[in-house]
Amino acid sequence: MANKGNSLNFMKILHCVHLEIPAGKENRLYHLLKAEAERDDGLEHEILHTGDKIHEKFRTFLQENYNVYEYKTFKGIRIPKFIRPYFLQRRITLSHDVNLFYEIQDMQLMNLFAHSAKGGKVFYDGGHSWFLNPEESIWLNKFNFFFSNTNASKVMLNKRWHVPEERIRVIYNSYLPEYVEKINRVDTKDIKNLREKYKLGSAKVVLYVGRFITLKGIHSLIEALDYLPEGEDIRLVLVGDGKMGKQLGKMIQKKKKENQVVFAGMQIDTAPFYRMADVTVVPSAREPFGNVNLEAALAGSPIIASRIDGIPEIIPDDGFGYLLKPTIEPSRYPYLETSSMPDYVVDPDTQELTRPKFLDPEELAGTISLVLEKEKGKAKEKAARLKERVKREFSTEKRGERFRELVAEITRS
Repeated sequence: MANKGNSLNFMKILHCVHLEIPAGKENRLYHLLKAEAERDDGLEHEILHTGDKIHEKFRTFLQENYNVYEYKTFKGIRIPKFIRPYFLQRRITLSHDVNLFYEIQDMQLMNLFAHSAKGGKVFYDGGHSWFLNPEESIWLNKFNFFFSNTNASKVMLNKRWHVPEERIRVIYNSYLPEYVEKINRVDTKDIKNLREKYKLGSAKVVLYVGRFITLKGIHSLIEALDYLPEGEDIRLVLVGDGKMGKQLGKMIQKKKKENQVVFAGMQIDTAPFYRMADVTVVPSAREPFGNVNLEAALAGSPIIASRIDGIPEIIPDDGFGYLLKPTIEPSRYPYLETSSMPDYVVDPDTQELTRPKFLDPEELAGTISLVLEKEKGKAKEKAARLKERVKREFSTEKRGERFRELVAEITRS
């Protein structure tokens, strides 16, 4: 594979990615490309958009700075499925040094690249490998290298799908610069207004941020309400939405905890919620990385999280937060829809695959009480240490440098 004098100046990279929504993966790529556009010695990037419409946040910048190829639409017109490979081959020369895929979904596109693309084929695993099916897993053989967003993802690729370790490189997710700006803009007035809006008064706030789906373990957090000390003014604030929302509402009604739980819905800006929280809880049964941990850490919120998958790579030990090992079998909760859960998760202590489990609600409640009462000062100290660690280890700049290192490394292989 050509690498002119081991310089990155002439390296061509094709990013094959959906850019329809401004979510984590899409935003990280956007910031990477913004940084690359400002470099005189930058890699030569091109983008193959595999969705229907590029989100307005990205479109103008990408089209002004990079070659952007559409696969499913052309000038706003949807391309018939049978003609897409032919159309794409007419528009793009598949001679890039690196072809970087962000998902395995479009088998027609995968087949085209497997037979036509030159250079290295790299699969970026941001958690997709937890849910691959047998048909999709066959396509892993088409890739020369893999970028995983945690060591947990590396373990899943290696032990679940038999990808050789030497073909996997780790590149951590990063926090977004604009999120730090949002956090820094939050003041005491914003927090006061938020408390008034949700009628929280002087209550201590336990926060959850994320999707309302089974594997996020929100039911464990609601079950934990039964074990919190009576008489304590503690409110659980749930930020997010999802198909499990109605079920959670019924659980809360059955427990007669309506006055203790606030459904805040989806929020464009979650920074004020983290700043308001006395503790943020991440009770997931599966979490390849967990960007919510970065956000909460940057806001200075103490964190209680599951000791599973990639979370301990952010919160390495008890000096930075509170990690609880999931021990409860899903069968304990017959009301849960578990078909959407993965077959395996990664045990960070043994680096082995294990069946997904949930946090023990009683243990979780005890830890919440510890953070809110007995170890309030200690919890804040841990949060401060985690904030500095996240700023140091998970910056956009550090991720960009790591990306360039990996590109140089794999193109020399």
